[in-house]
Amino acid sequence: MALSLQRSTATKGKRSVRAKSSRRVRAISPQNRQAIKLLQDWLNEPDDLGTAWWADFERELSSHRFTLRSG
Repeated sequence: MALSLQRSTATKGKRSVRAKSSRRVRAISPQNRQAIKLLQDWLNEPDDLGTAWWADFERELSSHRFTLRSG
């Protein structure tokens, strides 16, 4: 999939300046597609936990920080 970007023409006095750039957009990797699908599925699930559960969860996250690492 290629994406071509073209900037508009700018005029300075009698001269016209036109800037054009071309960029290739990388395809989404299978791992990223899988992660996106996981997030989409998760977002489509109904929230049956209630506001009290989420408030407790937010408090837990703010008082017990953690880092996710791959490796």
